[in-house]
Amino acid sequence: MRVQRAFSHNCSFNIQQASLYNLPYKDEIFDIILCNQVLEHIPDLLNALCELYRDQGNINICKLCSSYPASVVK
Repeated sequence: MRVQRAFSHNCSFNIQQASLYNLPYKDEIFDIILCNQVLEHIPDLLNALCELYRDQGNINICKLCSSYPASVVK
């Protein structure tokens, strides 16, 4: 539904699927990273977060939303 709505407003975007452990993008390519309700399903969380950080580079916006308790993420 949201995709159809975006197309109706002439928004341009590209949907891709990739492994969070080995993202097929150059370093520092993203302006913003949004990871919503995904982290609780990732078995190797530390490696996944390292890969997200590699792609983010020098940009200071990285929003990670999860239902993980803080003690699990530490």
